[in-house]
Amino acid sequence: MPEEQIETQSAEPEEASEETTETSGEEEISVVGGGLLNLLTPEGIIMMPMAMVLDGIGIILILFALDDFFITDIIGTIIIGGWLFFRTGTVPSMPERIEQKTKETAGKVEKGAASTAAKAADAEKTIQKVGGKIGKSSRWLKPLLCGLGEFVPYLGVIPFWTYLVYSELTK
Repeated sequence: MPEEQIETQSAEPEEASEETTETSGEEEISVVGGGLLNLLTPEGIIMMPMAMVLDGIGIILILFALDDFFITDIIGTIIIGGWLFFRTGTVPSMPERIEQKTKETAGKVEKGAASTAAKAADAEKTIQKVGGKIGKSSRWLKPLLCGLGEFVPYLGVIPFWTYLVYSELTK
Protein backbone atom coordinates (compact mmCIF):
# COMPACT_ATOMS: atom_id res chain seq x y z
CA MET A 1 0.00 0.00 0.00
CA PRO A 2 2.81 2.49 0.52
CA GLU A 3 3.67 2.02 -3.16
CA GLU A 4 0.18 3.15 -4.17
CA GLN A 5 0.53 6.28 -2.10
CA ILE A 6 3.82 7.10 -3.79
CA GLU A 7 2.29 6.64 -7.24
CA THR A 8 -0.67 8.91 -6.47
CA GLN A 9 1.61 11.54 -5.04
CA SER A 10 3.83 11.49 -8.13
CA ALA A 11 0.81 11.72 -10.44
CA GLU A 12 -0.52 14.87 -8.79
CA PRO A 13 2.55 17.06 -9.43
CA GLU A 14 2.57 16.04 -13.11
CA GLU A 15 -0.99 17.24 -13.51
CA ALA A 16 -0.17 20.47 -11.77
CA SER A 17 2.82 21.07 -14.05
CA GLU A 18 0.64 20.50 -17.12
CA GLU A 19 -1.83 23.10 -15.90
CA THR A 20 0.90 25.67 -15.36
CA THR A 21 2.26 24.99 -18.83
CA GLU A 22 -1.15 25.56 -20.37
CA THR A 23 -1.65 28.71 -18.33
CA SER A 24 1.71 30.14 -19.32
CA GLY A 25 0.95 29.32 -22.98
CA GLU A 26 -2.28 31.25 -22.78
CA GLU A 27 -0.49 34.22 -21.29
CA GLU A 28 2.05 34.21 -24.11
CA ILE A 29 -0.68 34.14 -26.72
CA SER A 30 -2.51 37.07 -25.16
CA VAL A 31 0.69 39.12 -24.97
CA VAL A 32 1.60 38.42 -28.59
CA GLY A 33 -1.94 39.11 -29.81
CA GLY A 34 -2.09 42.45 -28.00
CA GLY A 35 -0.16 44.25 -30.74
CA LEU A 36 -2.28 42.89 -33.56
CA LEU A 37 -5.48 43.61 -31.67
CA ASN A 38 -4.58 47.30 -31.80
CA LEU A 39 -5.50 47.15 -35.49
CA LEU A 40 -9.11 46.69 -34.38
CA THR A 41 -9.20 49.78 -32.19
CA PRO A 42 -11.09 52.81 -33.52
CA GLU A 43 -7.88 54.54 -34.62
CA GLY A 44 -6.74 51.34 -36.36
CA ILE A 45 -10.05 50.98 -38.16
CA ILE A 46 -9.81 54.60 -39.34
CA MET A 47 -6.10 54.94 -40.11
CA MET A 48 -5.29 51.59 -41.79
CA PRO A 49 -7.87 51.95 -44.59
CA MET A 50 -6.87 55.59 -45.04
CA ALA A 51 -3.22 54.60 -45.46
CA MET A 52 -4.20 51.79 -47.82
CA VAL A 53 -6.29 54.15 -49.95
CA LEU A 54 -3.45 56.67 -50.18
CA ASP A 55 -1.00 53.94 -51.20
CA GLY A 56 -3.53 52.41 -53.59
CA ILE A 57 -4.12 55.72 -55.35
CA GLY A 58 -0.38 56.11 -55.80
CA ILE A 59 -0.06 52.62 -57.26
CA ILE A 60 -2.99 53.10 -59.65
CA LEU A 61 -1.64 56.44 -60.87
CA ILE A 62 1.80 54.92 -61.54
CA LEU A 63 0.22 52.01 -63.44
CA PHE A 64 -1.48 54.47 -65.80
CA ALA A 65 1.70 56.58 -66.06
CA LEU A 66 0.04 59.54 -64.37
CA ASP A 67 1.37 61.90 -61.74
CA ASP A 68 -0.54 63.32 -58.80
CA PHE A 69 1.88 66.24 -58.35
CA PHE A 70 2.50 65.23 -54.71
CA ILE A 71 -1.17 65.69 -53.76
CA THR A 72 -1.50 62.25 -52.12
CA ASP A 73 1.86 62.73 -50.44
CA ILE A 74 0.81 66.04 -48.93
CA ILE A 75 -2.54 64.61 -47.81
CA GLY A 76 -0.77 61.60 -46.26
CA THR A 77 1.77 63.81 -44.53
CA ILE A 78 -0.93 66.01 -43.02
CA ILE A 79 -3.30 63.22 -41.95
CA ILE A 80 -0.92 60.41 -40.97
CA GLY A 81 1.85 62.72 -39.80
CA GLY A 82 -0.63 64.68 -37.69
CA TRP A 83 -2.03 61.46 -36.25
CA LEU A 84 1.47 60.24 -35.35
CA PHE A 85 2.31 63.59 -33.79
CA PHE A 86 -0.82 63.71 -31.63
CA ARG A 87 -0.59 60.02 -30.79
CA THR A 88 2.96 60.26 -29.47
CA GLY A 89 2.72 63.73 -27.97
CA THR A 90 4.96 66.71 -28.46
CA VAL A 91 7.93 65.17 -26.65
CA PRO A 92 8.81 61.72 -27.98
CA SER A 93 9.33 59.22 -25.17
CA MET A 94 12.25 56.80 -25.02
CA PRO A 95 11.22 53.39 -26.36
CA GLU A 96 10.94 50.66 -23.75
CA ARG A 97 13.60 48.46 -25.29
CA ILE A 98 16.22 51.22 -25.21
CA GLU A 99 15.25 52.07 -21.64
CA GLN A 100 15.56 48.40 -20.71
CA LYS A 101 18.98 48.11 -22.37
CA THR A 102 20.07 51.25 -20.56
CA LYS A 103 19.12 49.74 -17.22
CA GLU A 104 20.89 46.46 -18.03
CA THR A 105 24.05 48.29 -19.07
CA ALA A 106 23.90 50.48 -15.97
CA GLY A 107 23.64 47.33 -13.85
CA LYS A 108 26.73 45.89 -15.52
CA VAL A 109 28.60 49.15 -15.00
CA GLU A 110 27.64 49.19 -11.33
CA LYS A 111 28.93 45.64 -10.89
CA GLY A 112 32.18 46.44 -12.66
CA ALA A 113 32.76 49.71 -10.84
CA ALA A 114 31.71 48.54 -7.41
CA SER A 115 34.88 50.01 -5.90
CA THR A 116 33.44 53.52 -5.82
CA ALA A 117 29.83 54.59 -5.89
CA ALA A 118 30.68 57.88 -7.61
CA LYS A 119 32.11 56.15 -10.70
CA ALA A 120 29.01 53.99 -11.03
CA ALA A 121 26.66 56.99 -10.70
CA ASP A 122 28.61 58.98 -13.31
CA ALA A 123 28.64 56.02 -15.69
CA GLU A 124 24.90 55.48 -15.23
CA LYS A 125 24.15 59.15 -16.00
CA THR A 126 26.29 58.98 -19.13
CA ILE A 127 24.57 55.82 -20.32
CA GLN A 128 21.12 57.31 -19.71
CA LYS A 129 22.03 60.45 -21.66
CA VAL A 130 23.26 58.40 -24.63
CA GLY A 131 20.26 56.06 -24.44
CA GLY A 132 17.89 59.03 -24.28
CA LYS A 133 19.45 60.66 -27.33
CA ILE A 134 19.28 57.44 -29.32
CA GLY A 135 15.68 56.84 -28.25
CA LYS A 136 14.52 60.34 -29.14
CA SER A 137 16.22 60.40 -32.52
CA SER A 138 15.20 56.90 -33.54
CA ARG A 139 11.57 57.60 -32.58
CA TRP A 140 11.18 59.98 -35.52
CA LEU A 141 13.58 58.23 -37.92
CA LYS A 142 11.03 55.76 -39.33
CA PRO A 143 8.31 58.37 -40.02
CA LEU A 144 10.85 60.67 -41.67
CA LEU A 145 12.22 57.95 -43.90
CA CYS A 146 8.75 56.74 -44.86
CA GLY A 147 7.64 60.31 -45.62
CA LEU A 148 10.70 60.95 -47.75
CA GLY A 149 10.15 57.64 -49.53
CA GLU A 150 6.65 58.75 -50.51
CA PHE A 151 7.92 62.04 -51.94
CA VAL A 152 10.52 60.38 -54.22
CA PRO A 153 8.96 59.76 -57.65
CA TYR A 154 8.34 56.08 -58.48
CA LEU A 155 9.59 55.05 -55.04
CA GLY A 156 6.22 56.13 -53.67
CA VAL A 157 4.73 52.96 -55.17
CA ILE A 158 6.02 51.11 -52.12
CA PRO A 159 3.23 51.23 -49.49
CA PHE A 160 5.11 53.40 -46.98
CA TRP A 161 1.95 54.89 -45.42
CA THR A 162 0.46 51.46 -44.75
CA TYR A 163 3.71 50.19 -43.26
CA LEU A 164 4.06 53.25 -41.06
CA VAL A 165 0.52 53.01 -39.67
CA TYR A 166 0.81 49.22 -39.20
CA SER A 167 4.12 49.48 -37.36
CA GLU A 168 2.83 52.29 -35.15
CA LEU A 169 -0.31 50.36 -34.20
CA THR A 170 1.40 47.02 -33.52
CA LYS A 171 4.40 48.18 -31.52
